[in-house]
Amino acid sequence: TSPNEVTTVRTAPSIGEVVGVLKSGWTDLTEQGARTLASQWGAETSFGKFCFNFNFGNVKASAGEQHMYLHGVWEVLPPGGADKAVAAAGGLAHIASDDEIKKHGWACDAAHKIVVFEPPHTACRFAAFSTLADGCAGYIKKHKGYAAQQSGYLAAINAGDIDQVAHVLKVIGYYTAPEASYASGMKRCKGTIDKALGPVPDAPPASAAATPPP
Repeated sequence: TSPNEVTTVRTAPSIGEVVGVLKSGWTDLTEQGARTLASQWGAETSFGKFCFNFNFGNVKASAGEQHMYLHGVWEVLPPGGADKAVAAAGGLAHIASDDEIKKHGWACDAAHKIVVFEPPHTACRFAAFSTLADGCAGYIKKHKGYAAQQSGYLAAINAGDIDQVAHVLKVIGYYTAPEASYASGMKRCKGTIDKALGPVPDAPPASAAATPPP
């Protein structure tokens, strides 16, 4: 019934398209940096298999933003928080069984539980974009905001320091999965990206980069 809700559509840009649009959309990114951010897109959406409405990073949306809904959204929470979330969900959430976790390959340590949400719970409401460029702009806007909040975040992205990038995203509250698992997933995706696109070109020396053209 919301005028801001749109139909959920699978959108699966290629690795090259994602890296290219990130570089053109955020000129402070190096080639390494664009690939690092693309590795988060790869981890969040399984390289586009679960990318809908050009939402690069599975970013949630408020009711006032253009959005769509996804089924079976899972979050990793401490036991107490998980039980409270289910109790407050009005029948729209449950604790995942061991069989369910195994079937989907979800990552969860013994100190946490996985809660599965269903629409129209707000945990299932995600930002929706009309084009690849719009999705990229929304994704970049989020990360620019994180860079403004967290000193050194952009430098970590451009250095390909995935452990630090994952740490900042955990501190911000971007994801609920264990930090080590999230970082590991990004690293695997970064390896796939580098294999697909080839070695990262060497950056020019700082002295050369600072030298004005004749």
